[in-house]
Amino acid sequence: MQRVFQHRVARFFYIIIYLVLNTSVAPKYDVNAKIKALYMYNFAKYIEWPSSYKTGDFVIGVVGETPVYQNLQAMAKVKKVFNQSIKIVKYSSASEVQKCHMLLLPTAMTSKVSECSSKIKASSTLLVTEKPGVGTRSGINFVVVNQKQKFELNKGNISSHNLTVSGNLLKLAIVI
Repeated sequence: MQRVFQHRVARFFYIIIYLVLNTSVAPKYDVNAKIKALYMYNFAKYIEWPSSYKTGDFVIGVVGETPVYQNLQAMAKVKKVFNQSIKIVKYSSASEVQKCHMLLLPTAMTSKVSECSSKIKASSTLLVTEKPGVGTRSGINFVVVNQKQKFELNKGNISSHNLTVSGNLLKLAIVI
């Protein structure tokens, strides 16, 4: 009898844990957030920026909430892009976006891709997205292929922002 009771209690806790982890109340953790932040750091090194973007801080903007933001913040404390300190700027909405080198548009903000594109149209800003199917509208788009973090690269969109992609970066990308 006691075994049956223990089994029911254990099952109850498993159900509670499952419900908590799979509801909108529980924070969604992106297991690839650190990988995405490291990718972004390397994108910075393998893209040729105009001379006006090679002075001052190297600015990475993030629109909305994403676990990648915290990883970028941690990276910015210890890394540089060539001789530039890295500054991470968080924007609540696309309308707040200002001049930056890279702009990350998380999955939850994908509906704002057109607004962000318009906002950075005249600048040399690399738009980075993270939702399958958005790569044709951004410069780089994070995707998962065979359970591995990869990225799509839209060379035409990147070139239209007066940016040049290194051949080494092209070799690693899924070119679209």
